[in-house]
Amino acid sequence: GGILALIELIKHNNNHDYIATRYKEICLLILKYKDHSNELIRRTVIRSLPVLAFASPVNFISFSFLSLTIGFLLSSIILVEDHKGSLSWKDEDKALAFIVIGEIAVEVKNLIEPFLTQIFNAIKHTLLPTSSPQKQKKMKMKRVSVQSASFLTKHQAVLTCISLLASATDLTNYFPNVIIDCMFSTGLSVNLTQVLTSVSKNIP
Repeated sequence: GGILALIELIKHNNNHDYIATRYKEICLLILKYKDHSNELIRRTVIRSLPVLAFASPVNFISFSFLSLTIGFLLSSIILVEDHKGSLSWKDEDKALAFIVIGEIAVEVKNLIEPFLTQIFNAIKHTLLPTSSPQKQKKMKMKRVSVQSASFLTKHQAVLTCISLLASATDLTNYFPNVIIDCMFSTGLSVNLTQVLTSVSKNIP
């Protein structure tokens, strides 16, 4: 509840001086709970990160919160992938992390560039097959039979992340090889078409 109150205070803040003087304190207080065992609290912290970046992009970067949060989100994506919990919450956390990375990029613009290689490595880790052909076939059959909504949401989140990154900074060095390979690995969809249109407008 306290985290939500702080976030709302930042969103609707009319006293910029007050937030500016306490910005680092607020960020540290919220980030203290990023590894909390309670999923609701942890996800609330993750959802708050773009708001912190929006409140003061300069301070978000100068106080090293950008590198801290991107590192946390990327490591969480990999750890979640290997966790032996239920599929539903794994994909929900992964989807949230990718969306938040994209939203942070929109706030910090080209200052996200030092992290792009790591971000696209995480995207490839999530989307592109890394196992044997036999295992891939079994996984494909399982996915088709289950038709998990969370599985689809995860892939939609990755596509949205790519679209947000393209609107935030220059992705020319990652186009077409890395981006196209990743995007088409999800299969044709309305969401893919929309993201391709968005990306094409932002890449020369």
